[in-house]
Amino acid sequence: MPFFLFILVGTIVLTALIRIFMLSNVAAVAMLAPVLISLAQILNLNPVAFTLLVGNFDSFSFIIPTQVTACVIAYGTGSFDMKTYAKVGIPIMIVTLIYFVVIMLPWYALNGLPLWGGFRVWG
Repeated sequence: MPFFLFILVGTIVLTALIRIFMLSNVAAVAMLAPVLISLAQILNLNPVAFTLLVGNFDSFSFIIPTQVTACVIAYGTGSFDMKTYAKVGIPIMIVTLIYFVVIMLPWYALNGLPLWGGFRVWG
């Protein structure tokens, strides 16, 4: 596996774990975006593609109900428990991760944003 894929997958998994403790997706991305941009520049990856891939994946972090505001409301009804939520959420995250690496990463490259392109933004 190329180095940039290892970094991308590792960063996505790490941000998904960090996201367990945050209720707001917007707050999580706002907190992580400057860190991801700096990390991409240090690793000589395209900062726009790297931040978009990791930030967009953050919308699919569903390990526990407290990660999404609407899910907190649904959890309050007592219709399901944490174990059921994780049973559905973790496979969704795995499929989404595969989708991002197999489909979105080449799609960004076809549109002029290859992850491995260094500091080149568009062009």
